[in-house]
Amino acid sequence: MALPWDKVFLSSNTELNSRTILYASEGQNVNSVSRSIVKRILGKIDSKDYSNLPLEEIASQNFIFLYPKEKSVIDIDQIRDSFKYLFLKSDSKRLLYLENIERVETRTFNTLLKFSEEADKKMIICMATNNINIVPKTILSRFQKLKIPKPSNENVKEYLINLGLNFDEQKNDFVLQNLNLLSEDKDKNINELFLEFNEYEKKKEILTKDKEEIKLFLDYQIHKIKFNMLKLKSNNKGKLDELRDLRKQLLMPHNLSLDILKSKLYLYI
Repeated sequence: MALPWDKVFLSSNTELNSRTILYASEGQNVNSVSRSIVKRILGKIDSKDYSNLPLEEIASQNFIFLYPKEKSVIDIDQIRDSFKYLFLKSDSKRLLYLENIERVETRTFNTLLKFSEEADKKMIICMATNNINIVPKTILSRFQKLKIPKPSNENVKEYLINLGLNFDEQKNDFVLQNLNLLSEDKDKNINELFLEFNEYEKKKEILTKDKEEIKLFLDYQIHKIKFNMLKLKSNNKGKLDELRDLRKQLLMPHNLSLDILKSKLYLYI
């Protein structure tokens, strides 16, 4: 079930051309909306209703879904193999969907551009990202760019109140800047998430956490310091810079091991 503001966007039936990048501001759940659009397009191609089926479970000869999975990036071989397969299906419409393209290497973008220019208009290529700024200009100039609107703070606050979630100003602001926390499988657990963060700080329980949990906790710590610097005029710029550096290293595909990063974060909390 889509969030109220996403329902409005999806109901607008905005037309996509055969080369489209769907993007949103950092913190929004661009994947959820993009998947709904992709399922609608594929449903028309296959004359089937995929609306209630997870994208990963759709088996269609006219569709390939690429995302980083266990790898840190979408690599060249994945792109090449996908196009080779879809080129064989030239008698019908086909759909290639790439998710989290901020994790596509630059040289892989070059390969993607080459194959997309060779493909006919029956091959639909759709990509989704929360960071369109990292997409090369050569791609941007050849693809339709469709931004998923960000809801107003008032709409989000009303939604939280309807869920019975009443946070202090700092936590409320964190949610407003990280709307992906409101995805359908998470919104009822936001309060539990903040309680977990408190436990991380009290008991330093971070060494057993996975990469996504560490990233979210880092985001929360960075936001809390920035919020206190703004509202309480506290001076924690040194710690803020250190945590930002850790976050940057965490997102890099080839850098410090996760255990080393967790050990460094352990010292800061």
